[in-house]
Amino acid sequence: MIQTKTRLTPEEKEALTGLARRRGVTESELLRQMIRTVTGGPEVEPVDTERRSCQVNIRLDEHERDKLAERSAAEGYRTPTTWAASAVRAAIHQDAVLSDAEIEALRDASREIAAVGRNLNQIARALNADPDAEPGGLAQAVVSVAQAVEGHKAAVSALIGRNLNRWEVVGDE
Repeated sequence: MIQTKTRLTPEEKEALTGLARRRGVTESELLRQMIRTVTGGPEVEPVDTERRSCQVNIRLDEHERDKLAERSAAEGYRTPTTWAASAVRAAIHQDAVLSDAEIEALRDASREIAAVGRNLNQIARALNADPDAEPGGLAQAVVSVAQAVEGHKAAVSALIGRNLNRWEVVGDE
């Protein structure tokens, strides 16, 4: 990663440190999130707001480490450590954990649904502006909006299904 440095006043540093602590992320990760927000990049929310201060180390052979790196990259995780932590959380909480790529896909779907809502508002505004007008293209517009919504629902459903299957924990209880 490329490193960027800046100077902060003591008050700015204190504010940055406090916000990072409340969000449960490092100051560096908080700054990356802020940059992504300002530039329109993918936003990433922490799983919880409790600071993660405990560390667990595991030993893997070279083949296992390589497979972990391959799988974490293939599933959209920034690092193998993030993937491994997600796997542990999924097993402990019996719940799926989204990767950065999956979070971005859901955000994209949300933006598309918001655009559909704006289109519906424009259609309604046009109809309300001239109540005597023939709604010629209205039927096609409604069908188009419905198809877009169904497409996004299917994409989100598939994403959630893949995620739940990835973290499925099978065990004897």
